[in-house]
Formats: sequence, structure tokens, C-alpha cells
Amino acid sequence: MRMLRLFKRDLAHEMLQWRDESLISPAQFSQLCARYDIDPDEITQSPLGYRLLIFLGYLFIGLSLITLIGANWQEIPRGMRLVGLVLLTSGTHAWGIRYFLKDAKFESRALFFLGNLFFGASIVLIAQMYHLGEHMPDGVFWWAMGSLPFALLTRSSGLMLQSMFLALIWFFIEVFNGYFPVSLALFIAAAVYVLTVAKANIPLCLLVISAIIFWLQALLGWWWYDDFYFVEYDVDMALATLYFFVLVYTAGQWLGRQADGKAVQYSVIIKLWMLRFAVISLLLFTGEGVWEALIEYDWPNLPSVLLIAVFTMAVALLSSKGTEKFRPMVATCAAVVVLPLLTLFVSNAEYAVWFQVLANIIAVVAGIMLIMRGISSGVSHYYFSGIITLLLIALIRYFDLVGDYVTGAALFLCFALIVLGAARVWKTVLQQQGEADE
Repeated sequence: MRMLRLFKRDLAHEMLQWRDESLISPAQFSQLCARYDIDPDEITQSPLGYRLLIFLGYLFIGLSLITLIGANWQEIPRGMRLVGLVLLTSGTHAWGIRYFLKDAKFESRALFFLGNLFFGASIVLIAQMYHLGEHMPDGVFWWAMGSLPFALLTRSSGLMLQSMFLALIWFFIEVFNGYFPVSLALFIAAAVYVLTVAKANIPLCLLVISAIIFWLQALLGWWWYDDFYFVEYDVDMALATLYFFVLVYTAGQWLGRQADGKAVQYSVIIKLWMLRFAVISLLLFTGEGVWEALIEYDWPNLPSVLLIAVFTMAVALLSSKGTEKFRPMVATCAAVVVLPLLTLFVSNAEYAVWFQVLANIIAVVAGIMLIMRGISSGVSHYYFSGIITLLLIALIRYFDLVGDYVTGAALFLCFALIVLGAARVWKTVLQQQGEADE
């Protein structure tokens, strides 16, 4: 994704040069900017590294002032403490609003970022001063809530990232204290809004996806166990989480079919990370212990698990119906949703090995398909994901086959032939493409 951002930056400067040299018209320049989600006003802005240094500078200014105030806190009169904190926070935000009204986007966002730091420090110090500590997570919540209006006002992904990060900290503290943080949905909705109206921001996109998954897990914990402690995964929660990731992947597929350049960017990052998660999940299911746990599980929440499974398959299949992604989606639902549920009809844990064998076959086929997809499309991360999948399966099976050296050697030879064959095909395709270009 870093390469994608660098490509967009270089492309933006090239298109600006094309326009200045009359190679393309101003209208074509605007159309290209819209296609690749490039803000024409940001092409001539200072480099990202410079802006990052400015933000870090404001961060260290904030930490310096907070440390200085904290070191002399007891010597300052109480009234002066309160007035000083209020003036420091409101003054910084007022300074930021002044720049915002002048349409100085970067300067206003940097000052709002600094003001949000002062706001958080003020909450902590005032709570300490007046002994307001009955429910500690409330302070983090109001810090996140106080930062949220500035993110919405400026439509800044960076400020939204700050507020969302604080909201997640509050979320985990609340969960571990036995409370259900309903208000996280408000921050998620605000972050989705910023993602749709602001420049594409990959970290914020991933943070929002994580927040949605965590919030749904907490909701299921409340529904199933009347307890929001969801970190100790059981089979129900693990399968439900797997289904949630299938829904996220489906959303990524849907975004990829949109004409908007920003939607396509989000689609690329979602599908990339879901692919990595799928590889990890496949490797987990290649072990016999997972299937033994599924067979021996008593399924206390079976109706709701089935409901989530049916909903997942319905959304996934209907959203891809009539597209080239339909067959791969059917295969995904069969492997991820249906196969684990087939253990409901098996009572003897000895049959776990058959599920293990089937899962290994699916993983190997998936690795080969990823290699072929990478070769046919020229997308390297598919190709290397397939290679890594096969190599990891070989490594895991090696530890399972310690002592059976003949079988292990045969397995490694098989994988060597697959990898070398894929490499040869890749080279042939590249040569053919080179000859076609000539």
C-alpha cells in the first residue's frame, strides 16, 4: 500500500505536468484526478514527510507542556490550575479555528491535534484535582468525544484516527470492567462518514474494520453469556468471527465494482488483508485439534450461529451473483461456512483426521489457485500469498511427520515441483508479455 501511495503521488505530478504542457486538457486532468482519487489542491502541498514532522513537533510540544505542568502541579494554586488548563485547551483550539476559517487545512488540523492532547491532559489533571475518579473509563470516553467534533469539522482522517484510537481504548477498558460500550457505534459511524468524504486513509480503514469486529464480538458476548469478556474465544465466537471476516471480504468485493477511485482503493486494502487472514485461518484448520474441538463441542448457541452462517452466505452469494466472483465466493462459503458446521453430524472425534485431510487439500488447492491468479492477473501479492501458503503447509506438516522421513521427503518433493512449475509458468507469461509489447 505504500507503493500505491507513492505511485499516486508520482502520477499526480506527472498529470500536472501533462496539463501544463497541453498534453491533456484541464477537463481530462480533472477526470483523471477523480478516477484515481487525487485532490488537485494537494498536489502542490508539502511532502508527507514534512507534514509528519510538523505533527510530531506539535506532539512533543504538547508532551513538554504537560510534563512541565505535571512537575509543578502541587505548587500552582487550584484556581490557577483550572483556569490555566481551560485557557490552554480553548486557546489552542481557537487558534486552530482561526486557521480553519482561513482555509489553511494543514495548520488547523495540526493545532486541533495539539488541542486534543491538551484536552485529554486537562481531563486527567482536573479529575485528579477534584478527586473525580468513580468510573475511570469515562475520562477516556469524553476525551474521545471531545476530539470527535474537530475530526468531523475538518473531515480529517488523521484527527478521526486520533478520536477512533481513543474510543477503542475506552472500549477495551469498559469491556474488561464488565460493561457493554454501546457508544462505540457512534464513533464507527463518524469514521465511516470521514472515510467517504475525506482522502483515502488506509490506517483509518483498517481501524474501523477492527472496531466493527470487536464491537460485534462484544455484542455476541452479551447475547450469549451476559458477559462482555470476549477475549477467551470458544468455538461459537471463533466461528462467528470467521463469518464476520467473510462479510468484510464481501464488502471489499462490492467496493471493487464501484466506479469511484476511493472505493477501489478501499477494496484493494480490504481484500489484501482478508486474504492474509484467510491464509492464517486455513493453516489453523489444517490441524487435527481444531476439528476434534468442533466435533466434541456441545454448541450452546447453535441457533444463533446457524443464523449468522445463513446470513453470511446469503449476503456473500447475492452480492456476487452474476459476476466473475460468484464461483470463488461459493467455494469460499463452502470451505469457511459449511465445512465447520458439518461436524455437527459427527459424534466420534476419531473422524477429525478426515476433516483435517480435507482442510489440507483445500489449503493446497487454494495456494495453487492463488499462484495461478497471480500469474494470470500479474498481481504479485496473489502469487506470493500462494507460495507462502504452500510453504507454510509444508513446514507444518513436517513437524507433524517427524520420524516418517520418507513421507516427509515425498511431500517436500511434491511442493518443490509445484513451486518450480509455478515459477516457470510465471517466467513464460512475462516473456510472452514482453514479446507482445515489442
